[in-house]
Amino acid sequence: MEQISDRTDYALPAEFGIYTVAQVHRELADALDAHAQHAEDTFVVAAQQVDQIDAAALQLLCVLAAELGRRDLRLKLLEPSPVLERALRRFGAAHALGLPAIAHTD
Repeated sequence: MEQISDRTDYALPAEFGIYTVAQVHRELADALDAHAQHAEDTFVVAAQQVDQIDAAALQLLCVLAAELGRRDLRLKLLEPSPVLERALRRFGAAHALGLPAIAHTD
């Protein structure tokens, strides 16, 4: 797992799809466990490096959002790449992820 800053819980890989989704799933589980030790209510995922994404990756993001909801946490995609933004809009996944709008750096 690559940590970008103290505010980032996880950084998505450049190639985020069927061939990497199992590894990302394991890494996200570890990041969720580590996040549980903090009192923050937002799980921050750096998304600026994503240059390939497919339906498997979007499904994993939906699973992540559902799990965060069960833990009373919210998801924030930090600086999503243009590729990720297009995929979220094209498949209507932003709403499914509980993202009213795609978040950029505060």
